[in-house]
Amino acid sequence: MADVTVSAAVDGFMTAADAAACRTAIGAAALASPTFTGTPAAPTAAPGTNTTQVATTAFVTAAVTASTYIDGEVDTHADLPITVGTPALDSAYLVRDGSGLWLLTRKPAGVYIRTGNAGALADWTYGGEFADIFNDANFAIYDNGDSSKLVAFQCSGITTGTTRTLTVPDASGTLLLSGGALGTPSSGTATNITGLPISTGVSGLGANVATFLATASSANLAAAVTDETGTGALVFANTPTLVTPILGTPTSGTLTNCTGLPPAGLTTAAKTKSIGIVIDGGGSAITTGVKGDVSVPFACTITGARLLSNESGSIVIDIWKDTYANYPPTVADTITAAAKPTLSTATKSDDTTLTGWTTSISAGDTLRFNVDSITTCTRVVLQLTVTLT
Repeated sequence: MADVTVSAAVDGFMTAADAAACRTAIGAAALASPTFTGTPAAPTAAPGTNTTQVATTAFVTAAVTASTYIDGEVDTHADLPITVGTPALDSAYLVRDGSGLWLLTRKPAGVYIRTGNAGALADWTYGGEFADIFNDANFAIYDNGDSSKLVAFQCSGITTGTTRTLTVPDASGTLLLSGGALGTPSSGTATNITGLPISTGVSGLGANVATFLATASSANLAAAVTDETGTGALVFANTPTLVTPILGTPTSGTLTNCTGLPPAGLTTAAKTKSIGIVIDGGGSAITTGVKGDVSVPFACTITGARLLSNESGSIVIDIWKDTYANYPPTVADTITAAAKPTLSTATKSDDTTLTGWTTSISAGDTLRFNVDSITTCTRVVLQLTVTLT
């Protein structure tokens, strides 16, 4: 106390420089920014004091002991051995790393969701403790370059009581979501794929094939094939109805029930028929006159006339032809001109020239056979060879 009084007295009659020199001479500290030597003492403030009062080593030791002080350097916050003197939740503690001391606040271990960008602890919201299962409302991933870009997970579409497993393949790539473009996979199995659009989803199809696959009609099939013959509807084996088909030359076939077959479609042998009459005198010489009528049920052309007699003799036979409506034919309806079937002292004759004949016969026409003259013959057969038309 005497030192203070002397100093004050000295300051009253000394200059500042002399006072400073005097303090130096007696070893007193400067009033501004003093430097103490030895072991100076000071009153120890109560724990938690936050003023400009000098903090003694006792105060600092008590404050550090009340928190956690880790004496060792760490590289990341993940390396912090927070089990050493673990403070209570939300309490502060000091940590020293390569850049100095850090005052941290202990928070519960778990998931934190960034909800702000102020660069403060308040930016992070506690989402829950670490566990094998997370609440989808408290879990999201944000872009490290733009925290406004978030990926959230939603499980509400899963059936109650069901666990769905998302397996990540041992490969890098882009996650394909519903409605996204598949791109060109290196491989894949399309067994359960549905909804594939034929017109745009399948390549390598020929012209009009996609249209046929989408609508399988006869017309679309005909447009899709390139070597077809004919037109119309698709034909199957069971009772098809064909419209004027050209069958070509089948190797086999049964035409038992076929109708409407045109003679032009038959072979020459199949189209060749015969029309004739047997004139019998009953053991006596045949007499002249009309000997019979034959109705022809098919259209044809006469190609030959043959006479056969049971004995040598002579006979001339005329042939008359008319329609059913004009029946009976008369001599005015002759078809033989001047070349009538004739035997001249012979048993047979054959004429394929038929000079001057009307050889065409319509279906339903009637032929009448008339003996113009006769000698000796008692029984004669007249056979006309015809070709169906």
